[in-house]
Amino acid sequence: VCSSDLPWDMPTPAKEPEAPATPTPSAPEPEPAKPRKVGDETKYGKIVKIDTWDDGTQIEFVRNPFPALSKRVEMPTGKQIDNAAIKSVSLADLHSTQKNVTIRGLEKPINPKDKLPLVIQSNGVQYIQDGHHRLTKQKLNGESAAQVRFVNLDANQSEKQRSNEPKPAEPTPSAPETEPAKSTAQPIAQEAPTQGEAP
Repeated sequence: VCSSDLPWDMPTPAKEPEAPATPTPSAPEPEPAKPRKVGDETKYGKIVKIDTWDDGTQIEFVRNPFPALSKRVEMPTGKQIDNAAIKSVSLADLHSTQKNVTIRGLEKPINPKDKLPLVIQSNGVQYIQDGHHRLTKQKLNGESAAQVRFVNLDANQSEKQRSNEPKPAEPTPSAPETEPAKSTAQPIAQEAPTQGEAP
């Protein structure tokens, strides 16, 4: 067959249709976590209370690891808090003023710009005035000490007592002893007996 005998617009053979791609099975979506209930164990301890907000958010509470404050103590003034010293305290010596802490608060990252926890010493006891979540997290992480703002009311009370104590009375200088006054009286001269008088 001569090439001149072939038509110029010879149709291109049709391609066989491709088989549709088999869809890749997608991974099953994880089931939403079941809400926890009171008594469930967590890495922070057992849930002792749950509050539910209006939007459905659950706030779970656990016990903090510090013993509760049982002594009567003094409260610091605003000025004393403003003048608090920065000090390292032993976590084993601290007492709490609130029974529970929230898991939400324990999971919140520590912001280094936040104020340090506030610890007060009164009546021989060191108690947490502010910063229960941060100190609880540090104790659960195995730390033994923490940097805090520290107000020692016992020292202030001692200074106050000393300033109110009556000062001992100064001894009154005694008047110098005077010598007994010499008598200026002259002895009376006895008259010589006259003649005829008994001596």
